[in-house]
Amino acid sequence: MKSDTASCDDATPVAAAARPSRRRDRPWRAGTAARLALALVAFAWSGAWPGAWPGAGAAAALELDAAAIPWSRLVFQPPDRPEELTVEIGLTEIDAGRLPAPRDAASGAPPAPPAQPVGPTVWQLSSVFQVLYTGRTYRTDVWFSPEDASALLRHRDRLGRSANRKAYRYLADGVRRLRIEPDGGAEAELPPERWSLVKEDLYPFGAVRGDCPVLIDPNVLLVIASARAVGGAEEPLTLCVFNKKAIYRVRLTAEPGEPRQVSYLEAADGARREVRREAAIRTIRLEALPPESGDVEPETFEFFEMSGEIEIDLEAESGLPVRISGEIAGLGRIAVALSEVELRP
Repeated sequence: MKSDTASCDDATPVAAAARPSRRRDRPWRAGTAARLALALVAFAWSGAWPGAWPGAGAAAALELDAAAIPWSRLVFQPPDRPEELTVEIGLTEIDAGRLPAPRDAASGAPPAPPAQPVGPTVWQLSSVFQVLYTGRTYRTDVWFSPEDASALLRHRDRLGRSANRKAYRYLADGVRRLRIEPDGGAEAELPPERWSLVKEDLYPFGAVRGDCPVLIDPNVLLVIASARAVGGAEEPLTLCVFNKKAIYRVRLTAEPGEPRQVSYLEAADGARREVRREAAIRTIRLEALPPESGDVEPETFEFFEMSGEIEIDLEAESGLPVRISGEIAGLGRIAVALSEVELRP
């Protein structure tokens, strides 16, 4: 059964929920079209595409096999410094009617119509990012339609000192962001839904939106990579991704990586076992390009709080993410390895 709640405060990556059947033993075959009605728009990297990104190509349809996603919960830590950082990620399914309602606009003006779920359910991708020795914690929840991976809503909470929530709601004409903070220490003890200091911003899509039938949240790129939708170096997948204030073009390129020893705790069908083996690896590289427009000053592209040269290492056979690397503020370049996984039933 699906989760019956969509509260961001109740949603945690470890929450159990029924999910579509996994197909963990299906090997990757380059050029094979995946098989779920989850249609995305992929863009070739070269050619002539009028709009914000000169030099991009025409749109082409691509299908993702969401049933090929093997995991429902992941935990990552630096293998040599596990005390520094923990990243916990969870994927659940909820009824579309339980999508959190948008908060009233700070200005009191009615917003444009919000993006609507494509089907009867939505997926919620939750993550908790903890830098343990500083006490810094970020919690992010992203709601998106599984039919086309289109983003609907994002909450990013900074917890502890200087607590705040940034709530992004996708609208017909742009993204509405509310920055919400507690008014004093007493209010800081309450859930973010009850914080009272609100600042509103609207980031219009403009002409760029016409080039992007589907807009994706940065963190959902991990789901896309896990579904093994990215071809080889000659078949890059380029997607439109909304990052902070603007639409970015993000190219995902896959190539064989060096075999790697993996070690993690695996939970499946009520049983737990320790996995230690050498695994063939596929490395997915993310390259983000901001729009060439003076309307919005580009900001650092972030993927689960990582920036710079971001790489995702997958087990080639299963699509299971076993390593993610990138730049982290205050830590520099770092790699986190899979330490725990819960497989989908």
